[in-house]
Amino acid sequence: MSPVLYELEWVLPLRQEWLTPLFKGFTFLGFTEFFFLALPILYWTWHKAAAHRVTLALLIGAILTYYLKDLFQDPRPAAKYAFDGYRPESYGLPSGHTLLAIVFWGSIASELRTKWATIVCIVLMIGVSFSRLYLGVHDLEDVIGGTIVGISLL
Repeated sequence: MSPVLYELEWVLPLRQEWLTPLFKGFTFLGFTEFFFLALPILYWTWHKAAAHRVTLALLIGAILTYYLKDLFQDPRPAAKYAFDGYRPESYGLPSGHTLLAIVFWGSIASELRTKWATIVCIVLMIGVSFSRLYLGVHDLEDVIGGTIVGISLL
């Protein structure tokens, strides 16, 4: 296997002080806490049936993420890559942030069916995925795995 899939040396030069808040913001858009905030807002302010479909897709994605992490038991990148020393204890493959961001934002784009919504959602999916590399909590293999499973689930 190619070392670029597992090593994050190529990410370190990309880290800039002004980019860090941006990528921490992107990574928040893949956290469970974000979904617990976003889903009720979608339900109350948007089309309820569409919000139900997005919620169901996200729930299936979350269950699949936990199952696959336990199945593959792939370690996360070395602690030396972790930004601010934060390194989650769970396994790495697939990246749950990536998988769930693709399912959530992809479902919203699919429901809205407009060009601008699709563009915004794709930017958010890419931003969340790259943020996991930038912060050093996933390697490229984890993010690619989350992308494949997320797109397949969509």
